[in-house]
Amino acid sequence: MIAVGTRVDGYAIEQRLGEGASAEVYLARDDALARHVVIKLSRDARADARLEREAALLSRAGQRGLLQIYGRGEHDGRVYLVLEHASGADLAQLMRDGRLARVDALTVARDIAEALGALHDADILHLDVKPANIVVDNGADGARRARLVDLGAATRADDGDSPGEAGSSAGARQGTPAYLAPERASGDDPSSASDVFSLGVVLHELVCGVRPAHGDAPVLAAATPALSPELCEITARCLAAKPAQRPDARQLANALEAELARTRRAFDCPFVGTAPYDTRAAALYFGREDELDQLAEMVRRPGAVAVVGAAGVGKSSLLHAGLAPRLGSTGAWRVLRLSASAQPLLALARVLSRAEQRDAQHDAQRDEQADAIAARAKLLAEAPAMAALMLDALGGAGSSTLLVVDQLERVLDAEPAAARAFLEALSVAGSGDGDTRVVVAARDVALGPLAELGGATLLERVLPLAELPADDITRAITRAAAVCGARFEPPELADKIARDVTAAGSHEALSLLQLTLRALWARRDERAGTMRQADYVTLGGVHGALALLGEQALSTLDDRQRAEARAVLLALLDERGEAQPRARGELEALGDGRVIDTLLRARVISRPRAAGTEGYDADDDTIVLAHPALSTWPELRAWREADALAHALSRELERAATLWHARGERDEELWDAAALAELARIAPPTSPSAAVERFVAASRRRARRRQTLRRGGAGALLLAVLAGVVGASVIASERAREVPARGAHSASRDGDGGALDSP
Repeated sequence: MIAVGTRVDGYAIEQRLGEGASAEVYLARDDALARHVVIKLSRDARADARLEREAALLSRAGQRGLLQIYGRGEHDGRVYLVLEHASGADLAQLMRDGRLARVDALTVARDIAEALGALHDADILHLDVKPANIVVDNGADGARRARLVDLGAATRADDGDSPGEAGSSAGARQGTPAYLAPERASGDDPSSASDVFSLGVVLHELVCGVRPAHGDAPVLAAATPALSPELCEITARCLAAKPAQRPDARQLANALEAELARTRRAFDCPFVGTAPYDTRAAALYFGREDELDQLAEMVRRPGAVAVVGAAGVGKSSLLHAGLAPRLGSTGAWRVLRLSASAQPLLALARVLSRAEQRDAQHDAQRDEQADAIAARAKLLAEAPAMAALMLDALGGAGSSTLLVVDQLERVLDAEPAAARAFLEALSVAGSGDGDTRVVVAARDVALGPLAELGGATLLERVLPLAELPADDITRAITRAAAVCGARFEPPELADKIARDVTAAGSHEALSLLQLTLRALWARRDERAGTMRQADYVTLGGVHGALALLGEQALSTLDDRQRAEARAVLLALLDERGEAQPRARGELEALGDGRVIDTLLRARVISRPRAAGTEGYDADDDTIVLAHPALSTWPELRAWREADALAHALSRELERAATLWHARGERDEELWDAAALAELARIAPPTSPSAAVERFVAASRRRARRRQTLRRGGAGALLLAVLAGVVGASVIASERAREVPARGAHSASRDGDGGALDSP
């Protein structure tokens, strides 16, 4: 063993990574090139030969999917190799933590098929293809990539005389039994088809969650209906008992690349925008891997689980795009989904009834269904514990039922008795006594009220969900883009968007992120597959995308329809300005149904769940904002502020009218012209009462009288002024005429006196 800190030639040993049958493996620092490498040191002289052979094979086969070899040397008389450091985890560990997303699974299998193709082209057999010998990490573009490691058991295809290798009975049995091809298990010589069989076992495990049973090739389409016929066919061929019936590694790689292309085409955009994350978007859901692993493990143990966090933190996405697809695809769980509502027992009864009808392939008339559902809801109200028996009965042989309940806080809007019965039903069903597990999602602020209503048992095992850090958001959106073969240009753009969103300080940061990315995707360079920084700037950043969605929807409406749309959208906000659901009937009282349909088509509003999902409440006419981030749309926020001001003015007007009447309808209690002008500018949102109408009419009459008086007073003053001016003018004119006369008379007197006074 080499101690940490020891220098092996130009490499500083930093960590012991592990050991195998023939070598010890260390992480080291290459000082000359400032990079990490792997040092693989042989255990003894016999292992030296295996490492020398591995070095020769790697240098000969150099290809994507294989580690690069940087050099070889000797330390204390033992051979060591210097290999590329793949920083990821081995596939065995990843699969223990949970299934990989479909695109990731296909990418891993394709990379390993290409690596085997390179080895086989060089007449090299790996002979130990298994998850523990596959290292998976993320490339610079965010996409998964896989490397096939440990060529210790590998050999030249024509090297049948090598001791302990192909051609000897011991060598023919090398490898891991669960992944051995039938011909190797029976002692026959291996071939390239043997490696393909081993990879076929890995592929089956990746896409189905389990290794295939021994014997005939399995019928994958029956085991996992979500798989495409092409993927089922190529996987079955890899697992054919006869080597000649298997594809070669290059054919397998090409088939997997074609399957990847089909999978990518299934998504017109890797970002959901205003649509909710659901099972169909599972391949695009990234960023919560640790929480998903933890939640899946909690569900396997008895007792209900509550996913708790602030509004908009991603609780629904974790349940519908993370947990439900992961457990549902294994075949061990039947997943039912339910959104809590003001009629929770009816919603639960509907989910149970329709699940049973699917099992019985029963196509009852709508009226019959409604009657049966209502009867079941009544039974649940009287005996909530019956829900556990009903849910247990839905689990098939070897499978359990998972009930996923979203937005549990909405049950607080129900009648208290119905809410208590619903919470009791969930508590009993999720207790762990039967084959059912219950997972609920609830806002953190609702925990106290829910517990007081009888939901304390449901909330004993909690998975808290915090906001995603910017670094995790960056990785998540980069990987989602890679699903569709796209990337950010420059790569730092993903980090800028993530930090802009978190800096916005909105509790709907993730919703705002999806809206932004969807708008940016629409402007991408399709040929290059890039989302560009210049387009992000033109868009106006994260808030520009939000405004764009709303403005595009409103631009198709006339003035009357815009006013109705305003009323509808405001009704979808609660008193805190957060999104709240409304029945369509309530909204149609505020606006034309065509306006609602226009907003639905524009994806500004939506129904909570997409039809076709098991557990979907098809009779629920609930409407919600299509994305919670729309609650922060500047236009809608301005409407809400104006609406709040109008409501405040309305309340003030009602109080003033009441006080005016109580005090004998005195004039001094009426509103003046300035207050009436404000009333005209901010019209109250509701029809005024008779008392208010009388008060406003009296105020206007008084204002007109005062205006008339002011005008009359001003006229009298003007007349007085004019009269004064005219009078003064007449007097001045009279005086002007008098002055010359007095002057002449004075001159006459002056002339006489002068004469008399003359000497």
